[in-house]
Amino acid sequence: MSANIGIWIDDEKAVIVSSVETERDLDYLGPGYEIPNFLIDGSPEDDFEVKIIESGKTGEKVLLPEERSRYYKKVVSCLETAKYVFIFGPGQAKRDLRKEISCSAKTSAKVVSTHPAEEMTLNQIIVRVRRYFAVPS
Repeated sequence: MSANIGIWIDDEKAVIVSSVETERDLDYLGPGYEIPNFLIDGSPEDDFEVKIIESGKTGEKVLLPEERSRYYKKVVSCLETAKYVFIFGPGQAKRDLRKEISCSAKTSAKVVSTHPAEEMTLNQIIVRVRRYFAVPS
């Protein structure tokens, strides 16, 4: 089953929003993090899955090229069921992720757009993805 996926990404984390047929949940993925599940308020008709992937960057630390590559590959590994991908966020990370997706043999996802966006709350990210793919809220 293919899905439309939106990704907000910067050098510290990626928030991946996709539609799923299960209850809403939020997964935190990253080094040294447990994977707790939380229910996000909402009706069962508009279910989606949200994953947050931490890059391992803290404060002013700059990611080494191999750390950055592992981070992008971890994000790309979440796109196996994606048909279309919308990427947004601040800085260069969105463009680097687009290149990683186009070079990956593990996904046939098509990046439909990349847009600039500053820091956003989880709800703002979800609304932006829904609006982009015209999913009623």
